[in-house]
Amino acid sequence: MTDRKFTDEEVIKALETAIKTGDAPIGVHWACTISKQGAKDALDLINRQKAEVERLQEENRRMKKYYFTHDYHECHNEAIAEFADRLCEGRVSNDPVVIAATCLLRELTEEKE
Repeated sequence: MTDRKFTDEEVIKALETAIKTGDAPIGVHWACTISKQGAKDALDLINRQKAEVERLQEENRRMKKYYFTHDYHECHNEAIAEFADRLCEGRVSNDPVVIAATCLLRELTEEKE
C-alpha cells in the first residue's frame, strides 16, 4: 500500500473501472478489495455529493450577485415577485388567490415617496 494521496478524479476512475471490469487501474489496488456493489455505492455517493456542492456553489454565486450588485430594495421586490409567481403558478387569472396576490404585489413593491 502506498502513502500517496489520490486525486478525486483518480478515485472516481478507480471506482468506475472496478464497477465495469472488477479490476482497478495500476497503483489503485484498494479499489479491488471492495465489492462491485460497494464501489457502485461509493461512486453514487461521490456523484451525489459533487452535485450538491455544485448546487450550493451556484446558490452562493447567486446570493453574492444579489448582495453585491443589487440594492436591498431591488432584492426585496424580486423576492416578493418570485413568491407571488410561485403562489399563482397553475392558477387562472380570475382566481381570487391570483387577484389578491397581484394587488398585494403591487402594494408591496410600490416605490415609497
